[in-house]
Amino acid sequence: MTLINAAKIRNIILLLLFTYPSIICATEEDNKLNVNLNKEAWIKNTKDYLSNLRSISGNFSQIDNIGNVSKGTFWISKSGEVAFYYNAPSETRIIYKENSLYFKESLAKNYQSYKLENNPISLFLNNHEDVEKYLNKAIIDSNIGQFKVNLNKNNERNSLKVILDYPSPKLRQWKFIDQQNKETNVFFSNIKNLDNISEEYFNAN
Repeated sequence: MTLINAAKIRNIILLLLFTYPSIICATEEDNKLNVNLNKEAWIKNTKDYLSNLRSISGNFSQIDNIGNVSKGTFWISKSGEVAFYYNAPSETRIIYKENSLYFKESLAKNYQSYKLENNPISLFLNNHEDVEKYLNKAIIDSNIGQFKVNLNKNNERNSLKVILDYPSPKLRQWKFIDQQNKETNVFFSNIKNLDNISEEYFNAN
């Protein structure tokens, strides 16, 4: 009886030794599959979210390359125009529209305009088809998803990193590195949809 039980026990142990690694591998493969499926769902939802990021307003906090902090309010129109109004004592206003940037530091001054060419912010704000290419390379890290619009493969200059919530996408931050390798971080909050936004916010005349 003892010999029979010992033989059975040995067979069970051998069976476990051979099957346990297979179970582990199968579990790991299932986990990878679930992660990939969740990421694909997030990418699809993010595409839809960004394409509908219109008629909204919210607050922003900006940290420039030397650590200066500025705050203000932003609006995105139904047609995709974007306006940043900085809080006092700053009088800075920035408007993106028609592939151009309009900028002024004082309410008493006129806007200066700059044509945006090969600019990642312009691509992102216009929801350019190339953004989808970068979005497909998104990285998921805990409760955030991020992707980078990088127009220079050789370095980080002229790039925009966009950070959103995961698993439900909501714009939280972008990090812009300009041609001079200066970094600006913008954090977004209190984003809400509006039925009507005054066109006056986007008037650069």
